[in-house]
Amino acid sequence: MSTSLAHRILQSFRMRHAGATSVATYFVARGFGARAAVDQALARLARSGDLQRVDRGVYQLPRRHPQFGVLAARTADVVDAVRRSQGSTTVKVQPDGAFAANQLGLSTQVPMQAMWLTSGRGRTTRIGRQVLRFVHDTSLPVSLLGTTAGQVIVALRWLGPDGASPQDLQRLGRQLSDADKGRLARVGPRQPVWMRAAIGQLAHGG
Repeated sequence: MSTSLAHRILQSFRMRHAGATSVATYFVARGFGARAAVDQALARLARSGDLQRVDRGVYQLPRRHPQFGVLAARTADVVDAVRRSQGSTTVKVQPDGAFAANQLGLSTQVPMQAMWLTSGRGRTTRIGRQVLRFVHDTSLPVSLLGTTAGQVIVALRWLGPDGASPQDLQRLGRQLSDADKGRLARVGPRQPVWMRAAIGQLAHGG
């Protein structure tokens, strides 16, 4: 493993920002080197403290706090790293289930296992004790992945037929842009019957 490979990988991290996170396959796909060499370079950078190992094959340019030292990786940075590792800028991801409902303010539950839908390949990674599962799922149109409209759809599915109160729908409605309302109007008729009234209200509400 050459020092130049480790240097190139570190420079790639530093060109972004503190907290920048990448996975080994990202560097392999972009021709930095073979997987074994990339793994060795990343491990060397982690041992030196230049990078922080988040999980197997997942590394971060450390964020340092003057009082607390090196901070834990942020979920958003790890999610972006997994998305970018797919080798395509068109890969989309979005939270599913309880995690989606939590982000939309519909639930105070913060699941220890957060599921993300992806148009790319699935994988499982960890941030401390939290598990992030990326699942390739075709139940949601790719055009909705990564949008607030898509997040609303999966949150409503998680809440179930009697789970969304009028207050919940008002809260969701305030988070929707006109573009998201248009997306909901287009996909609403293809959703389960019990969801259509709520989606219609959100799509056509003021």
